[in-house]
Amino acid sequence: YQTLSAEWTRMQSTHRDSQQRQTQQEMEMREVLQAQTLQNQQLSQLEITVTALKEANQIYQQQERLFNAEIIHLTQALKDSRQQLTRVQQTHVLDTHKYEAWNAEEIVQWICTLHGGSFVKYTELLRTGLTKIGVTGALLHLIDKSELKDMGVLHILDRTVIYKEIQNLIRSESVVNANANENMHMQHFASVPNSLMADNHETMTATTV
Repeated sequence: YQTLSAEWTRMQSTHRDSQQRQTQQEMEMREVLQAQTLQNQQLSQLEITVTALKEANQIYQQQERLFNAEIIHLTQALKDSRQQLTRVQQTHVLDTHKYEAWNAEEIVQWICTLHGGSFVKYTELLRTGLTKIGVTGALLHLIDKSELKDMGVLHILDRTVIYKEIQNLIRSESVVNANANENMHMQHFASVPNSLMADNHETMTATTV
């Protein structure tokens, strides 16, 4: 009986050990599965990140191509503007002292020669705008920054510079005319004979007395 009891005890102990090992294996298996699940999630997230980076790279390449195309377009536009400015300068030299006799086309040509041709890009807009409102050189003083904006000169700095150049043109010509009138006045008095000046002085003195 003792032998059977001991054998039964041993078998129960072995069974418990087997169950513990099985439980431990099941726990380890669950941990492995959890680790695999976490790894799969990380891989999925990594794949999503890689896909997003590829899409961003494609967008960047598209933007780069558009940017390069815009650079080529602007470079060509600048080249065309400079050629147009050269043709204007070669075909017609404007006399700024006679700006009041200019027509709309000559006003546009003058503006296009300012600041190294910076405003050639507005050639067609200015030509259309000045012609539409009937501005000539004699009416150039009526042009202000709001008029330039209405014509299509939307950049505020460009409007300001063009307006100041127009004012400088008008102001400088006014100074030239004033100086010319003063010189003519002086020449007139210089041409009067001294005897006549003396007679006039005596007459004015007698009248005063």
